[in-house]
Amino acid sequence: MDLPEQKKKERYNRLLHRHLRRINTICTFEARSYEDGRDLVQEVMVALWEGLENLQSDASLWQEAAWVRQVVTSTTIDRFRQRHRQRREGCTVPIEQVSELCQEEDDRTELVKEMLAYLPPRERRLMEESLEGYDADELAQAHGVSANIIHQRMYRIRKKMKTIYNKLYGTE
Repeated sequence: MDLPEQKKKERYNRLLHRHLRRINTICTFEARSYEDGRDLVQEVMVALWEGLENLQSDASLWQEAAWVRQVVTSTTIDRFRQRHRQRREGCTVPIEQVSELCQEEDDRTELVKEMLAYLPPRERRLMEESLEGYDADELAQAHGVSANIIHQRMYRIRKKMKTIYNKLYGTE
């Protein structure tokens, strides 16, 4: 193996080591099933390898994470567009049945999105980043505060979301 290929492989392995958990979390969240999530992770890994030259060699951890997130998002969108085209061409399941199967998961996703909309922008962004799989240390580095501050903010945000849920749906 020549030197540039070896360096690319080492860089790719470092990238996966840093971001694989987040990639798994996002792909599993976006996919309809565990198996689809695993397939999506593999597609993302291929896209990361193919696009590694597009990432600056001196990129910070935050820039690297943003690039990985963009690759995951683009790959996910491409995959779902492809699947949507395939379904349109050979759809034999009645739409009512499909919507019943997806309704429960969609309801939960919509519920979280609705509750997030009631949060102030800074808190909403922090919660979204947390849901994407960033841990407290990564969030602390990105926001320029300590991990303890992130833990405190997340605790307060979760309390607010519980209050929002109770106000929206009248439960205690």
